[in-house]
Amino acid sequence: MKLPRFHDASNWFMKNQLQSVIRDGVVPAWFHGIISRKKAEELLSSKPAGYFLIRVSESRIGYTLSIR
Repeated sequence: MKLPRFHDASNWFMKNQLQSVIRDGVVPAWFHGIISRKKAEELLSSKPAGYFLIRVSESRIGYTLSIR
């Protein structure tokens, strides 16, 4: 199975999901959008255990939960 490119996942999010995530012009604090796994790990490294974020997956069309 060929994995989608990050560009494909980004396009999917912008075309199909953006309006579902943003409510009344506000992005939830837990949603970090189109960021890499490495960036998610960096953001979580200084947070307490149990802290999480949701981001657009790099390896498939959909979302990824990153948790510390």
